[in-house]
Amino acid sequence: MMKAGSSPSQNSSIDKIIKIIEWIEYRLLIFSFLKHFSEYMTPKNLNYLWNLGSIASIILII
Repeated sequence: MMKAGSSPSQNSSIDKIIKIIEWIEYRLLIFSFLKHFSEYMTPKNLNYLWNLGSIASIILII
């Protein structure tokens, strides 16, 4: 069933995009991985100094 104000060519192009996204998701799981990041909030006290310190400690360990 078509939505009001949409043409058949728009529906077919949207269907193609959805199929491409499903194909990528089936093989690489990129979109579900990115969805994981949107579900968890960042703590309020996280700032640039905290990030730079974490990066510096990882480099020091390596």
